[in-house]
Amino acid sequence: MATPSTATQTAATAQPPFIRVAQTNDFDCWLAAVAAIVARPLADVRQVAVETFKLPKNGPYPFMDDNLIAKLLAHWSLTGWLRMPPNGFPRHPRHVG
Repeated sequence: MATPSTATQTAATAQPPFIRVAQTNDFDCWLAAVAAIVARPLADVRQVAVETFKLPKNGPYPFMDDNLIAKLLAHWSLTGWLRMPPNGFPRHPRHVG
């Protein structure tokens, strides 16, 4: 009888880095993503967004942007660095005029 390989045993016991958080409507996919990253229930993330950052209670959320996502992540002590836009492409010598 064959014995399971180490890879098979590891795959059976491996845990995903994030637990899936299901959306509750068509407008809260980004709130569910934040909830998965910070390992909090969707209701908690929505409550903080509404009470602290003045997000409307009901969607759609037309003004959701990376700044609001960063503020929500920072609320749970997850911060990053400032992403700077590129300065453009270097000019090719033939096109300098």
